[in-house]
Amino acid sequence: MDNTKTSSLEGSDKKPSQSFVSASDDIALLNEVSFSRPWESRRSAAGLAWEKIAKKLTTDTSLSAFKSGPALRKRTEFLLKKHAANEHASLRKSGSTEEYDVRTQLLTDVATRIADYEQYKEVHLDLDRRKMQGLINSGEAIRQTALQSTSKEFNGVSSSSSDNNNDIPRTATNKKRKASTGKFCSKKTRTKRESLDLLLSGVSEGVSKLSKADDEMAAIQRERLEFDREQSALAREQLSFAREQAL
Repeated sequence: MDNTKTSSLEGSDKKPSQSFVSASDDIALLNEVSFSRPWESRRSAAGLAWEKIAKKLTTDTSLSAFKSGPALRKRTEFLLKKHAANEHASLRKSGSTEEYDVRTQLLTDVATRIADYEQYKEVHLDLDRRKMQGLINSGEAIRQTALQSTSKEFNGVSSSSSDNNNDIPRTATNKKRKASTGKFCSKKTRTKRESLDLLLSGVSEGVSKLSKADDEMAAIQRERLEFDREQSALAREQLSFAREQAL
C-alpha cells in the first residue's frame, strides 16, 4: 500500500516515539479504529474523533498505553507505516502468533478502508465538479438564447418604428398586413418560449441525472459501511473467543 493513502490520519511528519505496546493492545486499538473510522471525520473534528476512541479504550484498565487521542493517533500511524513497509517482524515483541496474524489482518483492513474512502471522496468530488460545470454550461446557453431573442425582438421593434415614420395612409390592405404581421410575431414569440422551456427542461433533467448518480454512490457507500461494521463486530467476537480458549 502506498504511504500516501494514510494521509487522512497523519498529523505530523515526525516519527512518533513508541512505548512498549502488546499485540493485544494493538488489536483492541485497531478494532476500535476500524469500527469508528476517524479518517472520515472533517479536519476540524478529527481530534474529537480520536478522543472518543481513547475514551472507549481506557475503560479497560489493561490498556494503560492509551491515555489520549493523540497517543492513539500516533500509534495507529506508526503501525500503518510499518505495515506499508512490510516490517511486521519488528512489531513482534509481545504476543502469540495468532495475535500477530490478527493484528496484520486488521492493519490490512484499516489500510484498505482508508484507500477506499480516499477513492470515494475523489469520485464524489468529480461528480460535484461535473454537476457544477453542467450548471455553468446550461446557464451560459440560457443567457445566449435570451440575448439572441432580445436582439431579434429589438431589431423587429426598430424596423416597425421605421415603418411607422413613413407617412403612408392606413388603407384596408395595410391593416390586414399589420394584423397578419402581428399574428406572425406572436407565433414567433411562442416558438422562442417553447425553445427556452425545452432548454430549461433539458437542464433540469441533466442535473437530476447527476443527483441520482450521486445518491446511488452514497447508497453504495452506506451499504459498504454497514458491511464493514458487521465484519468488525465478527472479528471482535472471534478474538474474544480465542482469548477465552487460551485461558
